[in-house]
Amino acid sequence: MKIKRIIIGLVIVILLVVIGVPVLAFMFIDRAAKAAIEAGGSFATGCATTVDSAKVGIMSGTFGMSGLKVANAPNFASPEFLSLGGADVSVSYGTLQQPVVELPWLTFRDLVINLDRDGAKSNYNTVLDHIKSVTPKGGAQPVPPGDEKRFIIKNLEIKNVDVRANWSVAPGLPAAKVHVPIESITLANIGSDGKGVTFKQLSSIIIEAVLKTTVDVGGGILPAEFSGDLSRALSQLGSLDQLGVKLTNQVGPELQKAQEQAKAQLDKVLKDANKQVDKVLDDVQKKAGDTLKNLLPGKK
Repeated sequence: MKIKRIIIGLVIVILLVVIGVPVLAFMFIDRAAKAAIEAGGSFATGCATTVDSAKVGIMSGTFGMSGLKVANAPNFASPEFLSLGGADVSVSYGTLQQPVVELPWLTFRDLVINLDRDGAKSNYNTVLDHIKSVTPKGGAQPVPPGDEKRFIIKNLEIKNVDVRANWSVAPGLPAAKVHVPIESITLANIGSDGKGVTFKQLSSIIIEAVLKTTVDVGGGILPAEFSGDLSRALSQLGSLDQLGVKLTNQVGPELQKAQEQAKAQLDKVLKDANKQVDKVLDDVQKKAGDTLKNLLPGKK
């Protein structure tokens, strides 16, 4: 098996040279993959995207990535909008030199998304507005500049998803912080129309899938106003169904625990907010009384 992989690797190197790809470019293929992912994530979200490392396994037909981070929109509390622990993928050898590459499976691990909402402002609206601005009417895929490699992904699984929602009902009031844990999200038939998708398009599809799942399973955790606002923002994008993408999810016992924690958190936040409002009203009443005393003769 090891000898077979070495032979396949040598064949690929020869093919690259024959079709005019410099050996130097082949040597820096990991760096090129890292740059492509960073550019794709930045284009899709409108936020700076970085990757710690990317590894292309030419001989094994696999790819690995770790430490992907998408910066948060300006003026929001969380340091990142999205972070990803790692990713692995398998490639169909016969499609490597084709315009559309087939990936039998693609797995993402330890995905964290921070959803910040402060009054009427939210970071997810900022990101989804950007996705919409680079999306053709009637579709859910950004339009990338130039001619890029495209992919058909038969099975994409996102394992261990943690959506962290942070919100306050009004600026200056105490913020609530809750988690929506999702064991796995599965997408099937991405790019199944035969045209495939670029990595930039894939980035927006993944974000849309995770946020849609958050709304679907987040009942009892997210306040109705929060999930309603997120649903309205998602409705501005094209449906994943229109792309032939099948979306399923799986949740574990952690979800029920998160629901209990969310209720306790919300009760505490509302209690603290009421105390703060009462204090403000008391201060206003005291100042009004002092002002009235100063205006009335003999009451000073």
